[in-house]
Amino acid sequence: HWMTVANDKLATKRHLDEGGVPTPRTLLSVETEHELDYRRGALNATQGFALKPASSSGGQGIVLFSGSDADHFHLLNGEAWSYEQLRAHVRDITRGLHSSADDPDRAIFEELIRPDVFSRSIAPDGIPDIRVLVVGGKPVAAMLRVPTRQSGGRANLHQGAAGFSVDLASGRLGTGIHEGQVIDRHPDSGELLAGREVPHWQE
Repeated sequence: HWMTVANDKLATKRHLDEGGVPTPRTLLSVETEHELDYRRGALNATQGFALKPASSSGGQGIVLFSGSDADHFHLLNGEAWSYEQLRAHVRDITRGLHSSADDPDRAIFEELIRPDVFSRSIAPDGIPDIRVLVVGGKPVAAMLRVPTRQSGGRANLHQGAAGFSVDLASGRLGTGIHEGQVIDRHPDSGELLAGREVPHWQE
């Protein structure tokens, strides 16, 4: 049951919201590119958004946008997409191209998370995140996932991000791993990350 929930980003967000865990606001969810045509206006007033398949894994199909103007949607990496390119990507998502089971999927548009000072200092090319492994209702391990240029700003290890251990008691970073190599610094900037403390760790 819980794997089914975890494999559906919208279902996961509902459970997190019920548990009082903050999540990015969902701007739009569509089942076809034609539905996007009718509801495109929901994206016009956003300052940026993340486009995700509801059921993908390994970071597949996720694209981050910094904003849009009358003609283009601007990606975080500096590229620009036309509406037709955006629409084509939504079509690929909803037809299951990025779904783990190749089943029809939903395309989710979420508000873009803006990194704080700590996040920018350790990952200038994207937004890091923290994964906590919970067993029997208790946290047993944690990892800080750090985007790299190779990962295109995404924090997914399969895409080339780095992962650093986090001490559960203190929030202090330990050593990391990147492409099978043990590291203590960011692969791009050379910034020493091992030994730093994640702010607001208890919260």
